[in-house]
Parts: sequence; structure tokens; C-alpha cells
Amino acid sequence: MPGFSRRKSAEKRALHRARSDERWQELIDTSREDSQAKRLIERLRRHQHELFTFLDRPDVPFDNNQGERTIRPAAIIHKSSLAGCVKGATAACPRAPAAVAVRRRCQRSSQPAADGVATRR
Repeated sequence: MPGFSRRKSAEKRALHRARSDERWQELIDTSREDSQAKRLIERLRRHQHELFTFLDRPDVPFDNNQGERTIRPAAIIHKSSLAGCVKGATAACPRAPAAVAVRRRCQRSSQPAADGVATRR
């Protein structure tokens, strides 16, 4: 009975999702005195529908490891390019890492770099 186990699994997932939603509401509805905590709670409220997308969509990973790995080389270049910048030329230095990141993204998607720049937002 493969359909039964899948249905039961979906019901179990829905139950866990409902419980986590209840806990989430309790967390963001709690008032805090600390200004930093208030700012964090407000930010969590604002983005609450996007934070747990991975629970509802199995194709969305629960972590951002791939994104972090993608931008790491650009961050390293950025860091090293800023170290070599002179005070008056700092406006030009940060542009190189963005170009590297776009190029790498285009290579992964087999898309020409010019198209990647045009569609990037």
C-alpha cells in the first residue's frame, strides 16, 4: 500500500507544520523590552512567509550552502582588492567581485555572461 504511507507521511508533515506555525506565532507575538530583540522580531514578522519555504516545497534546500559556495570566490577577491586600494580609488575596487560572481553564475547555467548581466536583479 504505497499510497497509504505517502498519505500518512503528508498528514504527519502537515501536523508538524501546524505545530511549528503555532510555536512561530508564540515567538513573534511575545513582546520584548530589548531594542535589538524588537528589531529582530519585526524582521522575522516581515519575512515569516519566506523563512520556511523549504518546509512546504521539497525542491527548496533548507540551507544556503550552494549560494555561499557560489559567492565565496567573489568575496575573497573583494576582500583582497580592498586591501590593495588607495583611499581615493575605493569606488572602483568593489566592482570586480560582482563581475566574477555573475560570470560564475552564467557558467553554471550555460548562459552567455552578457545575458546574465542583463537579467540580474
